[in-house]
Amino acid sequence: KSLVEAGHVLGTAASPAVTFPGERWGSTGLGVPPGDDTAVPVLGAVVWSSDDARVVTSSSDSRVRVWSGRTGAPLLELRDAATGDGSAHAREVYVLDAHPLLAHVCLSASYDGTAVLWDLRTGTPIRTLKQPVVDDDNEIVDGRWSGDGESLVLTDTGGRLSVWGASLSAAMPSDVADQVEAGSLTVAGATPLAASSLAPLQQFTR
Repeated sequence: KSLVEAGHVLGTAASPAVTFPGERWGSTGLGVPPGDDTAVPVLGAVVWSSDDARVVTSSSDSRVRVWSGRTGAPLLELRDAATGDGSAHAREVYVLDAHPLLAHVCLSASYDGTAVLWDLRTGTPIRTLKQPVVDDDNEIVDGRWSGDGESLVLTDTGGRLSVWGASLSAAMPSDVADQVEAGSLTVAGATPLAASSLAPLQQFTR
């Protein structure tokens, strides 16, 4: 195109051809599609691990599954022996959140009032916590890690928001865990809490 000012041609603007590379979109199914007469549980939540290597899903049948983030292949199912039937929780699971720093750690929380920190490499629990029971409304409906991965918050159907501290030294390399336990190292600038348990820091009510 010509650049014109007061009737005079000042020059010609270059207009290189713009091309876009061809894009190919595809999809990969997770698992086997159910039959026509099969009851299908609600897929309550889905989350990527912090390194994008895994996808974690939870469903209304109390199951939590881990899939390959690259191929969609099933990797394992998270199981807690305390539930009795080998599922992740005793009731529906609608809360998932991946640890922001430890790619193999994920939080799940359930209507059974418990939250579990999982090792996605082995499918086993690292820590289990129970929402303080003050009435019958302790079904956990949401939960999130803090940015430094040292705390998490949970909300329940009773309108409460609970803040928990979590030191995950057991999920860290042994040399780092030793320094955390000795108090000579803090994780992401936060003061680590006791590694043996999760402690409620504060609880807010509506």
